[in-house]
Amino acid sequence: MQLTQNIAWWVAFFLLGILAQSVLSGIDFLLIGVIIALQERRPVQLTWVILVAILLQEGVGTLPFGSALLFYTFAVIVFYGGRALFEAENFIFIFLVSSLMGLLHFVFTFAIADLHNLQINLTRLGVESVIQALMIPPLWGLAHFLRGKEKQDENRA
Repeated sequence: MQLTQNIAWWVAFFLLGILAQSVLSGIDFLLIGVIIALQERRPVQLTWVILVAILLQEGVGTLPFGSALLFYTFAVIVFYGGRALFEAENFIFIFLVSSLMGLLHFVFTFAIADLHNLQINLTRLGVESVIQALMIPPLWGLAHFLRGKEKQDENRA
């Protein structure tokens, strides 16, 4: 994928992710991009994707600074830990990563809210965490397909 196409794809991804998060607040749609960047094993791209995702989440989020940094750090740890056992593009791997990230969404949000004496609705947090876990596999599949289609077009040229 050419640099300009790659940048355009990521800009579109982040714009759609922000739009999706404005519709369904509390769900991290940008995590899918981090997973895709991890799968592509391009360190410069991964650094930029994670940096932009953290800055966007910290900027628009309601939790104190550091929650997105913690969440994405653990996303990287979960990804590399799981990749030692599974193929990174395997659907079962993505399902396991999404399940763990849904659980971590609950744990981190609860812990950070508790540390800052913020009132939190545990039922809503539980629902958000389940939605977080369930939405990653199909949206990852769609993004992976679209991203792969771009790569196939590049290979034809």
